[in-house]
Amino acid sequence: MKRILVALLFLSSTSFAQNHEPPASVRHSFERDHANPQGTQWSKTNSSWHANYRDKDNHDVHAYYDSRGNRIATHREIERTEVPHSVDMRVRDRFHTGDNYHVTRIERPNAQPLFQVSLQLGSGSRTVYMDAQGREKQYHAPR
Repeated sequence: MKRILVALLFLSSTSFAQNHEPPASVRHSFERDHANPQGTQWSKTNSSWHANYRDKDNHDVHAYYDSRGNRIATHREIERTEVPHSVDMRVRDRFHTGDNYHVTRIERPNAQPLFQVSLQLGSGSRTVYMDAQGREKQYHAPR
């Protein structure tokens, strides 16, 4: 009975792990696009794969791929010094937040980068998306 229980636990843990490992096409694309990612965690939602890891600068990186290994988007936390001047000035002028905001750079194939600006406004928060010129844009994050 003990052996059967151990075998069942092993099989269930193996199938659980397999459900969170992407197909080879996704893994190869990810490895091509991201240099030496450490501690990558994978999840699957609908038909897309999501990889999450911390880069060499200890910033969160979220990469999204379709089931064939095509990159959908990469979201990377960036330092304030990496934020385009136009974006920084627009945030300061429009939202009066000073330095109380965080920025994630969003890169998509065949598209200009977007900047996800997470604002702390009084007791609430707000997220806006901007292009490099500081113009607000619509964006729907992959799920």
